[in-house]
Amino acid sequence: MEYQRFYFFYAEWGGGIKNFIHCGGKAEFSPIRYFNYAESIENFNVNFFSCCEIISTLLKKPNKPHLENIILISSISGIRGYKGSSIYGASKACLDSITRSLCDELSPQIKINSIVLGNINTKSTMHLESLKPSPIGEGKSEDVGNLVDFLLKSGYLNGQNIVLDGGRSTIGN
Repeated sequence: MEYQRFYFFYAEWGGGIKNFIHCGGKAEFSPIRYFNYAESIENFNVNFFSCCEIISTLLKKPNKPHLENIILISSISGIRGYKGSSIYGASKACLDSITRSLCDELSPQIKINSIVLGNINTKSTMHLESLKPSPIGEGKSEDVGNLVDFLLKSGYLNGQNIVLDGGRSTIGN
């Protein structure tokens, strides 16, 4: 069952691309016994490989001197296990891993962080009844925007996987 598929890439232009935010998402939720190779490759293409391709392009001349921030939108499924989300979770865990590796590779010129999202109340997630709310309720898209704004302004936060789930991942299943 396909849950979500969207592509959104944000870049700020000022002589070159200064800030890049990757939040592409595709999720196929089903037990691993129904593994489908082609669907899994498409999932990784959208969630992970597109990110690698865009970052690689941004690091080439003439843009490399301009790039300062990369923010990757990840998912709590990459660090917590949920039934039927193994392939999706693995593709999002790749984003968290590449964040840590690229921190070492790109510093000090470029900062990179990932935002690990829990349940954010949007049109595309309202049908997911299996997502339990956090202790303080559901997150809003404004919460994500505020964190992105903070990361773009922060001069010292780098290489981090920042969980934005209202505390849900700390209280167990």
